[in-house]
Amino acid sequence: PERRRLQASDRKHPMVLTRLPRRVQHAFRDTGLLRFLVDALTYVNGLYDIAYNRWFHLLPLFLSQATHWKIGLAYGPHAAQRIDVYPCYHPTAASTLPDARPPPVIAFVHGGAWGSGDRYMYRPVGERFAREGFHCVVIGYRTYPSADVPGQLDDVETALRFVHTKLRQGHLGAIPPDSDVYLAGHSSGAHLSSHLLLERFENLPFINGLIGLAGVYHIHDHYKYEQKRQVAEISPMKPANRGFRHFDTHSPTEIVRRVKRGERRIKGFPGVLLMHGMEDQVVPYSSSERFHKAIGERFDSELHLIEDQGHVEFVTDFFNFSVPISYMDRIRTFCASRRASADGRGHAHSNATTTWVGP
Repeated sequence: PERRRLQASDRKHPMVLTRLPRRVQHAFRDTGLLRFLVDALTYVNGLYDIAYNRWFHLLPLFLSQATHWKIGLAYGPHAAQRIDVYPCYHPTAASTLPDARPPPVIAFVHGGAWGSGDRYMYRPVGERFAREGFHCVVIGYRTYPSADVPGQLDDVETALRFVHTKLRQGHLGAIPPDSDVYLAGHSSGAHLSSHLLLERFENLPFINGLIGLAGVYHIHDHYKYEQKRQVAEISPMKPANRGFRHFDTHSPTEIVRRVKRGERRIKGFPGVLLMHGMEDQVVPYSSSERFHKAIGERFDSELHLIEDQGHVEFVTDFFNFSVPISYMDRIRTFCASRRASADGRGHAHSNATTTWVGP
């Protein structure tokens, strides 16, 4: 369901709304009407995508739920504060480590420009991870205008602590209590994930690694890019990040620079895996390059730039279960390497690597 919404963002004039007077754009954005329209169109166009691409295997995912899923577990009072749990289908066969430890848990934070999207849209992502040898938890959270970035960070942190507690109690179905947890996010979800760990890792020491897919890591830089695309006024990014004077506060790249200057201390920060498509017109891959350069001077970081990959493909790649995902092995290897090097946590690293992956 995400494809057509993000494909529209690739155009110079992605929405008729961007041609309206600024105050009207702000009214759509700040009242929640934009969120309603975007989400509604996403569902309508998603049905078209399913029919056009003959992804009929997805229909049962949206119309029903498997008995082993745990859907809509509440971690807060708001309707958006829910998680969906997708246990790995073959956990014994999925383990790639000699000690046969449980498959990793991918805690996935969806994107949507801080102002749209919900966990229901991402059922194919959770299901695909479960088929690929991972446990997956898709995190729902309040989007703008229901919450700004600090509120969204609170939601994701609360959800992760909820997952950790339920894991230790053995209350997440088939997922073993000793499973390692990795935080992953796409687009604005990658921004929230990296922002959260850099600001509050002391509250989340059980997170074993960070996986960022086509993320926004510097808010001011991306605002200038949105201005060029003529979507800056309709986009929820500026108000969700509390305006210009807070842009650096909410930029993971700037947070890392504060760490380097000694203004912020982080002990035991986990490894980082960044992936970005070189054909991404929604978030340019320079976003990941700059963040990788900054964080790689202080912590373990890997950047993989993928040729012929756009923005939306990091979601829609998960929809066709019969087609292999080229970068899935890279995610497996990253999780395995973080497990193997867990005894080295707590030390600063200067290990930054960049690779290019062909089509």
